[in-house]
Amino acid sequence: MAIKASSITPKTDPTQFQNQTLLAWNPDTKSFDSIAKSAIAPGSAKWTKVTTIGGGWVNSGADFPELAYCLDGNFIRIAGTLKSGTLGAIVLFTLPPDCRPDVGWNMPISCSDASGAVKTAYLFVGKDGTVALNATDNAAVGLNVSIPKTRSFF
Repeated sequence: MAIKASSITPKTDPTQFQNQTLLAWNPDTKSFDSIAKSAIAPGSAKWTKVTTIGGGWVNSGADFPELAYCLDGNFIRIAGTLKSGTLGAIVLFTLPPDCRPDVGWNMPISCSDASGAVKTAYLFVGKDGTVALNATDNAAVGLNVSIPKTRSFF
């Protein structure tokens, strides 16, 4: 059974893909290619906490993960839960040179308002290392993204 990487529902259990072939879009061949499960499964990379967050955003508190990033093989991982920041396009932080993608990435993520209604926000990670958030509500924004550092995993 094959599934498209874009249709995966994130889970904390890396064994969720144990009996599946993972596919990712290859822009060169304009088709889906299989990728190794180890290419997207969480590894033992060292996470770095973001100590200065832009736009008035702060970590959501002790019950939620703090904003952090890591380079895990060929993937840049960014995770954390933020609240109370300025709405609109805001630079949160800048990745160090060794942890920047070779192209910019823009992806939808979740945010919620004070009532708990889930809305869509966008996270942009630029090849210059800029990590920017464009949120429409600021009660909570959950980040849990993995992006390729290079497109060489195809």
